[in-house]
Amino acid sequence: MRNDFSVYPFGDHMLQPEGDTKALVWKDASKVPAYADCAGVVDTLGTSTEMTLKTGLVVCARTNDGRLARLTVKEVTGQSSDATGIFDVVVWSR
Repeated sequence: MRNDFSVYPFGDHMLQPEGDTKALVWKDASKVPAYADCAGVVDTLGTSTEMTLKTGLVVCARTNDGRLARLTVKEVTGQSSDATGIFDVVVWSR
């Protein structure tokens, strides 16, 4: 089984989509994205580019197995090999 994301420190804590996973940082702070919101942007604008993790960051994603997901960063801790991210995750079925 392959992970969809990796969390690691590289100056800042980073979130890296893995494999075929595509992700996009949700920029509209006034709204938590629903399925339709994520579906409308992740396939056209999502990338596998790493992103800086910070508490409150919201990411829409398409997982390796093709499902849509929303990740909200709740906490980021640790350094080096001890980097940890705690997320609230919603994965919608196909």
